[in-house]
Amino acid sequence: MERSRIHKLFSLSLGALLVAVCLLIAMGKVALAQLSVSPKQLDFKMVQGGPIPPSQQLSVTSAGGTVQWTAKVSGEELKIGASSGSTPGSLAVSWTAWWAAARQPGEYPGSITFTPQGAVTPAVSVTTTLTVVPKSPGPVFTYLSGPTGCT
Repeated sequence: MERSRIHKLFSLSLGALLVAVCLLIAMGKVALAQLSVSPKQLDFKMVQGGPIPPSQQLSVTSAGGTVQWTAKVSGEELKIGASSGSTPGSLAVSWTAWWAAARQPGEYPGSITFTPQGAVTPAVSVTTTLTVVPKSPGPVFTYLSGPTGCT
């Protein structure tokens, strides 16, 4: 084979390899887009029959590029500020007032699942707990003896 032909064949092979490497790097960037939600646990506390706990914020971020996501709550007891969005962003989470107000003392779990669009990364779940404590009994007043000298 003549030298210029070998050089041309080598250049084409090297060019194809370079294109393949660039393609792998570009694909790697897409695969690196990781959805992240923090914190992973939200704890809410309230007194039975008392005011509903204030909302708390979740931070939705990603590494390696913007990620579109959808969010789904475990039931009607949880409220979220948005059911979809893109990174970076934040989201308010609270308990539904009528649902929380009717709870007896105890712990009530819930969850929010964030699913990235395009299956870039697996879904991310955040757990929530509403802890309802019993209402303290009111003070009881007793008199040792009735008042004297009242007219």
